[in-house]
Amino acid sequence: LVTRFQLDDPGPCEGENWMKKAGNPPVVEWDYEYGYSTGPFSCYCSVCSKKSDVVSRNQNMADFTKLIRKALKKHNSKTLFSIYSAYQSEKNKHVYGIDWNMVKDSVDYAICGYGRPEKELAETLDIMGKTPLMTGAIVTPYDSNSRAYPRQFTAAWLLRRAVDSTGGILLYQYTILDGHSLSACAKVSQIME
Repeated sequence: LVTRFQLDDPGPCEGENWMKKAGNPPVVEWDYEYGYSTGPFSCYCSVCSKKSDVVSRNQNMADFTKLIRKALKKHNSKTLFSIYSAYQSEKNKHVYGIDWNMVKDSVDYAICGYGRPEKELAETLDIMGKTPLMTGAIVTPYDSNSRAYPRQFTAAWLLRRAVDSTGGILLYQYTILDGHSLSACAKVSQIME
């Protein structure tokens, strides 16, 4: 595993071929949810071992984030880059491998979980500053094999999520939304326009 990245040049833009194959999307989102000891940036080299395990792995992820952003912007400066992960907290640095302080300048907007932990939400908003934060709303259970009747969105829940965010709402997942959820989405969309 490479633990140090050359940030001055992303190298040959193989990403250009990937972007073309993907239809040159205007937005690229990285869903990053790895524990500090199980993710692709878990490293035990002598450089990383001098820092705490969590800090070194969060930093490796942040360095790679810079590379992704640089490659995307090299291909098309208008491409927006976002990361989906957990809200900022000491626990989530371990559990999800994300420290928003380290990546805040490398994303065009952030996307965070589906719950509403007030302290973590406030801390994430504070860290991100003017960078938009999208919050999430989820239909549960979202396991497509579950036989339980899903708890659908209400307009009140979606409006709360809209007020919490500075960049919109991520809805999960469209395939199990019923008429009640779709109606709630329509009501809140009208208010947000």
